Amino acid sequence: MRLIAHLKPSRPTILPPVEFMSCCGGNPTKPWTGWEAFMYAAWGDESASCERRDPGTYMMAAILSEFRAISHLRDAMRSLLLKGQRKVHWHAESSDRRLKLVDAVADMPIEGLVVVRSSGGLDRIERRRRKCLEQLFRELDCMGCAHLVLEPRGPADDKRDHQMMQHMRRRKEVSSGLRLAHEPGPKDPMLWIPDIFCGAVSQARVGEPKYLERISSRVTVQVIKTTDLFS
Repeated sequence: MRLIAHLKPSRPTILPPVEFMSCCGGNPTKPWTGWEAFMYAAWGDESASCERRDPGTYMMAAILSEFRAISHLRDAMRSLLLKGQRKVHWHAESSDRRLKLVDAVADMPIEGLVVVRSSGGLDRIERRRRKCLEQLFRELDCMGCAHLVLEPRGPADDKRDHQMMQHMRRRKEVSSGLRLAHEPGPKDPMLWIPDIFCGAVSQARVGEPKYLERISSRVTVQVIKTTDLFS
């Protein structure tokens, strides 16, 4: 699996300035013609693992892309929709479809990070999620990511996500360069990719590694194990 802890944007030497789609909602924005057009944005998703076979485990995935690739990636993800589908969702897909999905994202110009927290069921699911999200914020900030988009969970929960980021900024755990937004899953196909990453990691943890093996060149998995309720 690729280590992306030191991933940074590389300045363009040949490619001309290009327009890109906003990472928040997919609406066209003013073209970025300078260094900013080659920074990174991220989209995140989350999932609990199988409680019976992998108790107390929660994960959050993020995929990173340069802004200039977003429009192409959205089109590629939309092309994977089946008739009647509003979005790609791992849990609703068959084994054959899952293989097709991981093969598709394996060829995309993205990098993935999955943070897994395994506590053995000692703590509540909201605490597991919060600890994963804190680590995800830190890692994305270190990578030079400018935007993170998550699916909304409701006004109160989304507000807590923003408050967490503000708290980490005050403690200087993340910089002001990382911004957070929430967008509905059906609205932004980029959010379907981390869902695939979460699904592949979850399956690998319960003895089905074939999905994760196909995207191993695109993802780093960071596992946080704890037996302490307060860690």
